[in-house]
Amino acid sequence: MIWRTLRKMMETIGASILVSGFTTCGVKPDNPGTCSLKCGNAVIASGDYTIQKFTDDVNYRCPAGSGTSQIKQETTVKFKIVKKVQLGEGDLAETTVPNVSIEPSVIGLVDTTLGSGSYLGVKTPTSDFCSDSCGVVSLTVVGVCPASQSSEITVGITSGALRTEDPVKITYQSETDEDQSDSGDNSGDNSGDTSSGLLD
Repeated sequence: MIWRTLRKMMETIGASILVSGFTTCGVKPDNPGTCSLKCGNAVIASGDYTIQKFTDDVNYRCPAGSGTSQIKQETTVKFKIVKKVQLGEGDLAETTVPNVSIEPSVIGLVDTTLGSGSYLGVKTPTSDFCSDSCGVVSLTVVGVCPASQSSEITVGITSGALRTEDPVKITYQSETDEDQSDSGDNSGDNSGDTSSGLLD
């Protein structure tokens, strides 16, 4: 009886350590040397996996008249491929899943000189279309500042029947000449917005 109890405790501890090893990497995917990307043997996602957004929605301010000068903005968005694992009796934990092949799903005003077909505006090479060793997918998308007042790009991913339920939204807000002349009065309106990094 004591031996059976000890063995069950060891199995639970071992499973906890295993899950901890998976999730720690997925939580901090930007640590240098932590996550590697090799898509050669990537597989399609299982039906019990889920996709979680790992990048907040992004807002950019574009200079007045940018729609005619084709000012471009590069943005890297990330998603996690996640599954649930059993821990002991009735306990579940989430772990990220490496080496899952994906397809990008990008809708909006993008740089049409990049990619082709459904990959328009995607700078990431097709050879990198998978989750890394930490279960994280990274896609770099290049949008274009709109001629109108605003534009939105939605970025998601699919893998087999699995698809993003909550895509990343990238919003571009064009300033008019009047906005620029009044910029001193609008300094409090830009929290959360990004204007740096506009590509030539």
